[in-house]
Amino acid sequence: MHPTLHTLRLRLQPPQSADAQALAYCANHPAIAEHTRLPYPYQQADAKAWLAAIAHSRDLHWLIWAEQTLLGAIGLTARAVGVWELGYWLNPRYWRQGLACEAATAVCAWAAHNRPTQRLYACHSADNPASARVLLKLGFRPEPSEPGAERHYWLAAQTD
Repeated sequence: MHPTLHTLRLRLQPPQSADAQALAYCANHPAIAEHTRLPYPYQQADAKAWLAAIAHSRDLHWLIWAEQTLLGAIGLTARAVGVWELGYWLNPRYWRQGLACEAATAVCAWAAHNRPTQRLYACHSADNPASARVLLKLGFRPEPSEPGAERHYWLAAQTD
């Protein structure tokens, strides 16, 4: 199990089965589905299925809370030994407030000290420049991509 992380404004807490209702409410937005693998509409059954699927996973997931309000989710998916993919989403009500950067900074710092990490990367859909700005602020570097590529990949600078 991985710990709850705290930032100035946020509490990043490993998901629990009791979070299904809040997760379904927070993730049920077409803009989230547009840029992630989450379905829309996102219902409580979807939340319960995801919570059950990650319960025994080696991947690391946190829900992003501000006091008692769920804002989104963030995680590190193990792609190979020492290779992690950073992923995150926020409900659009909480965009443009620096919250994704704040959460990702905490997760990346925790991973650097607690998980063997040879490569940390992230990707975003080509039509999501806001996610590119988050990764740039985090110090990730864009990887070359083919013209017209649907996904853009970024590599964390400290994992060269």
